[in-house]
Amino acid sequence: MTNYPVFTTPERRNLSMQDARLQANDELGSLYERALQNMQTSVAEVKRKQQNKQLQEGWEARVYHKMR
Repeated sequence: MTNYPVFTTPERRNLSMQDARLQANDELGSLYERALQNMQTSVAEVKRKQQNKQLQEGWEARVYHKMR
């Protein structure tokens, strides 16, 4: 059997709603932070791949030049 909270006064009801809002804001903030970290990670991965591609192209150009 579930025990539901009993609000005896409007003040207690308001406090409970404030607590719920604070918890929702905390959860939203955590989601935002996680999304931001994921975006930063994605950007870092793209930059790393670009750098690797440039290094690979530079290496291939040097090898090709030496073979000529």
